[in-house]
Amino acid sequence: MRVLLSAYACEPNRGSEPGVGWNWLVQIAERGHKVIVITRKNNKEVIENYNYKNENIQYIFFDFPDSIIFIKKIIGVHLYYLLWQIGIYFKVKKRLHILKPDIIHHITFVAIRKYSFLCFLGIPFYYGPLGGGESCPDVLLKGLPLIDLLKEKLRKVLNSIIKWNPISYSIFNHSRKIFTTTTESASYLPDSFKSKIHSLPAIGVTNEINKLKKEAKTGKLKILYVGNFIYLKGLQIVFDALYLLKCQGIDFSFTIVGKGGFKKFLKNKEKKLNLEENIKWINWLPQEELKELYQSNDLFLFSSLHDSGGMVLLEAISNGLPVMSFNLGGAGFFNNDEIGWIINVNKKSYNEVVEEMSNRLLNLTKNTNEIALKSQKCYEESVNYSWKLTVKRVYKIIEEDYKDLKSKLSLAEDLNPNKVQKYNRIIIAYACEDSGSEPGVGYYWSKAIATICKDEKILLITRKNNNVSTVVNNTNLFSLGIDLPSRILVIKKFLGIRIYYFIWQFLVFLHLLFNIRKYKGCVIHQLTFTPLYYPPIFFLLPFKFIWGPLGGGEFFPLSYLSALKKRDAVKEIFRIIIRNSIYINPLFYLGCAKSIKIICSSPDSARMIPSFYKHKVELELMVFDKDKNFVNSTPEKNIIIANRLIDWKMTHLFVEAFSEYIAKNNTDYKLIIVGDGPYYSKIKPFIDNVNIIHFKRFKQREDMLNVLRNASLFVSTSLHDSGSASLLEAISYGLPFLATKTGAHNVYLDKGIGFGFELEDFNLDKEKIKSILFKILNDKSILIEESKKVVECYRDYFSEKAKIIRVKNLIDIKTNL
Repeated sequence: MRVLLSAYACEPNRGSEPGVGWNWLVQIAERGHKVIVITRKNNKEVIENYNYKNENIQYIFFDFPDSIIFIKKIIGVHLYYLLWQIGIYFKVKKRLHILKPDIIHHITFVAIRKYSFLCFLGIPFYYGPLGGGESCPDVLLKGLPLIDLLKEKLRKVLNSIIKWNPISYSIFNHSRKIFTTTTESASYLPDSFKSKIHSLPAIGVTNEINKLKKEAKTGKLKILYVGNFIYLKGLQIVFDALYLLKCQGIDFSFTIVGKGGFKKFLKNKEKKLNLEENIKWINWLPQEELKELYQSNDLFLFSSLHDSGGMVLLEAISNGLPVMSFNLGGAGFFNNDEIGWIINVNKKSYNEVVEEMSNRLLNLTKNTNEIALKSQKCYEESVNYSWKLTVKRVYKIIEEDYKDLKSKLSLAEDLNPNKVQKYNRIIIAYACEDSGSEPGVGYYWSKAIATICKDEKILLITRKNNNVSTVVNNTNLFSLGIDLPSRILVIKKFLGIRIYYFIWQFLVFLHLLFNIRKYKGCVIHQLTFTPLYYPPIFFLLPFKFIWGPLGGGEFFPLSYLSALKKRDAVKEIFRIIIRNSIYINPLFYLGCAKSIKIICSSPDSARMIPSFYKHKVELELMVFDKDKNFVNSTPEKNIIIANRLIDWKMTHLFVEAFSEYIAKNNTDYKLIIVGDGPYYSKIKPFIDNVNIIHFKRFKQREDMLNVLRNASLFVSTSLHDSGSASLLEAISYGLPFLATKTGAHNVYLDKGIGFGFELEDFNLDKEKIKSILFKILNDKSILIEESKKVVECYRDYFSEKAKIIRVKNLIDIKTNL
């Protein structure tokens, strides 16, 4: 196979992450695979000086320019690593047609909290082994500085949210196999990926084992530690145990090899416990000198609290040095009672753990031959953890999986990175179903675009729970459902639909970003949700962008707030503030600037667009529907209101006015209200009247359509509706209507159809409403003539055929394919 290996850290003759990267590279190549390793540029000199020759290895050294690298010291290695991963994504993407890897394998950093974006290149991706999910009981953190305690708490929080992290989830989802160093790390991954996960070690030792026989111990006990000086290494516990040992008059030496920021804390503890005579501090040593220390000491103390591997542990074992460790992290995987000593920390206090370590060390001074016996077992055990066997265990799984993949797919067609599905146009519709309101916007616009652009391939990106089976019946329209996993989706109830919408937009943005090559040259059309105060983010991508239909710019008199509940009045005030804040929102201006077309669903929204972008603005309503209109010369005496009973729909005010009208006029007209919502309580007192009927909803859509077909008048009292799907549906049946002069209603009223009234009249003078009702309900000919005008206007302007002609001009933008 041609393996593209991602190894941020990769250096020969080093331990920890650099050693992991280097040894995996060498062993994969020695298995006969062609390895293209991408690593940091600052590793180049060390690798070249090492002079390792292997024809199967090709290097790509990548780093940012020196002018940018200096910020690493400011932002820290973890944030720089994230930037580096983004950088290599574009570096590899640009050269993918040259590199032609069969698989991509991420190896370092070995951490479940880190990202690798190479999985989005469309090549089979293998992730890990990954560590970092290991933890320790909180009691073992006793006495640590506050900053280290906070680091540990933050680490646990970050681990706990991995399952809910959409980026991590997407990376796991794009991985063929996920390898973890321990089952603890595996437990933090979403359950839906359990079938992909294999827990195997990431580390190993060289095949060169210096087998020297240790004699039974005599004299003082010689203890060794090698590693970084950081809080998670648990040296503070060791110091307390050694203090107890010294208090019992035991002669010992403790050699510490390493460096790190925690040394100052340890030196202070050494002085406080009077251990200066027993402890010897050494900086980093060359590998050969380190081996001498392994040979000359009696045991190795590996006191790490949550180390995912522990290369020094394996190095000690391979040099015949028994290890004393906790049953935590990687130590619990490698160490056992035959080759060392395991201290069980479960359900124990800090002092109990310290005492057990001290007692174990004390027993070694009494059982003089135990160290020699365990040393011999270390040599025997270490052969099972060579680098060759470590890589073999993982690559046996990878090779079998890739072989299985080849047998199922034609590599020439499905694994070739040059083969991509070309789309001409991408529709983004959060809501998209054959119904009213926002879902209807997405549905009918998508359907119309597919009809107009019948020679193009169109991709509809929507939520997974949307039923788009009927709209994608078009041979040129394909759908892609994107959502958070169902386990995480429950947060939508807590966050609310608006916040979740922004999360969803970000998920779609990431999908498009990581598939730029696949969608190159496309036109993106964002349909729903599209209030103009929800700034888009898709214009940041290198695509032509159509924005809209936009709503949300509709105005209404503030006097109406007095008719609302206090909570709803506050919401409306907040909406007004948010609406007007677009003029200080740079994303709004950038969205306007980058858009090829800005489609507005109402005149009010169109007026909100800054004057220097007016040339891009087009006015078009939000809903398309089939042509089904006719003039009903014998309608039933029914007046219809069909909408949700919420604050800004103002249904309760019209019901109150109608109730007063029928109280003073002898009429057999009935008001049928269809809808439900929190403002039901405001219309409930009037429902007992024989002339006012309420339905929460109809079980069958056909029942609602029958009511519309046979009604005399439709009423829409919305304060700021940008679309009014139910009104358009009523018009499509030739139904006369009475509507407030606001929002999308003005588009219909300006065509000379319907009966409109000013908002001021509606709220302040119900007599005007009553006079309109008296006029049109007492002269049947007025409604019949109005129905004829509605039918004629619908055919000329609102019919599917008429709209398609107009929308064709709106979206007629050539793609670059």
